[in-house]
Amino acid sequence: MKKVIYQTLVNSALCKDIAIEYPIGDRIADIFLKNSQGKEVAIECPSSSLDILEFRKKIAYYSYKGIYGLWIFSGNTELDKRLVKLVHARGARLYYKSTELERRCHKWYYGRFYYFYNNTVYAVHLHPIEKWVASSCDECIDESRCEYPERADCPKYSEGHFQKPKELREISIYPVTNFRLMCVDRKDKLRIAKFNEPTWWKV
Repeated sequence: MKKVIYQTLVNSALCKDIAIEYPIGDRIADIFLKNSQGKEVAIECPSSSLDILEFRKKIAYYSYKGIYGLWIFSGNTELDKRLVKLVHARGARLYYKSTELERRCHKWYYGRFYYFYNNTVYAVHLHPIEKWVASSCDECIDESRCEYPERADCPKYSEGHFQKPKELREISIYPVTNFRLMCVDRKDKLRIAKFNEPTWWKV
């Protein structure tokens, strides 16, 4: 993953002084670079199971140092399954139980988080859910596999499994093809970097 992203950025000629496993104080950035405006960016490539406390410490540390942080996740088996379907059904949406880390990045990156799948970086948007669904039932999450036409017919309905938790969302994706990095100074004093893809979910 690091090598693919590194090579893509090098070939794009949109950055300079790029390096893998670059030390920054007592931390090590997976990829470190300066963008076309000369701003320093640290790209982290963790699995989505990264400890939330360590994540918050690292992004705060980079911001304090004047470095813009970009997180691109990988290694989420459940999200992989949904991306397989979404890649082959452009414009579709699927239910997905997001992690706290993904929801945090979704907020920080203004309505998307980034995920690496099959040698491609995808921007993932979490849509709010308008209806109650069976969040504990994988068949109901994918809907197409559910054998019950009405939720009240499902045995799990009477057992209280139907709910609308904040972590359950619909997702849509957009492949990142423009690797120009935009650096943003947020009002909460965090410095974040994001790719220059459109807000496709509003179109």
